[in-house]
Amino acid sequence: MKSSFLSALVLILTLTSTAQETPENESKFMVGLNFSGNYSYRTLDINEDVWTSGIVSTEFIVDNRNKFETPTFGFSAGVTAQYLLSKRFEISLDAQYLETGYSRKDIPITTVDNPEGVGFISGRYIYSSLQLPVRLNYKLVNKRIHVYITGGIAPSTLLSQRVKLKAEYNDGSSETITEDDSILYINKLAFSSILGIGVGFHLADNIVLRIEPIARYSLTTLVTDTAIEEYHYSLGCQFQVSLKL
Repeated sequence: MKSSFLSALVLILTLTSTAQETPENESKFMVGLNFSGNYSYRTLDINEDVWTSGIVSTEFIVDNRNKFETPTFGFSAGVTAQYLLSKRFEISLDAQYLETGYSRKDIPITTVDNPEGVGFISGRYIYSSLQLPVRLNYKLVNKRIHVYITGGIAPSTLLSQRVKLKAEYNDGSSETITEDDSILYINKLAFSSILGIGVGFHLADNIVLRIEPIARYSLTTLVTDTAIEEYHYSLGCQFQVSLKL
């Protein structure tokens, strides 16, 4: 993943080497649409302040989840507005629909009579949110092909949670299990940090295409009042088309 970001940076700097200067009468305000395909996963932390009395240790649950859970793909899409504060600094406000989550693969299905397992279960856990990123962009190269770094914070509210699992049994049969709003103690309001780098192209005098390799990391746990805290993150490439007003 680091090599991908470095490759993107090299490409961006190469493209700007032959770019023309930005027009002096550049508009300060533009609006547009954006979309990003994301690599999505989570990290797990043990909350020492929550006491548990289960027969299975919290550490065992974390290790077991890390063994069987894997990243999945999500996306974000929304509207955006930027205002040029100065020649180099720009503020960006977005409203986005965001999907994050993870997959579970080949978890053994065991019973008392069949401790070695009667099959396997796999599936996806998807969390849909409304996210409102507020970012500050700093232009490293301020030409018609411009390069910038971006960072900020994004409050979000959870809209829904979906679980879709498929159980496949040793006898050849299978079943699909679908659940909505299955997690208790869900944190409906969350905050994420955002960091990235971008390049912008003038497709026309008033139309700008921007490409942003971008990372999001949740600052708040998905679940509250539990022994295991869950922090979601995503890495992706966001495409944005904006109109200067």
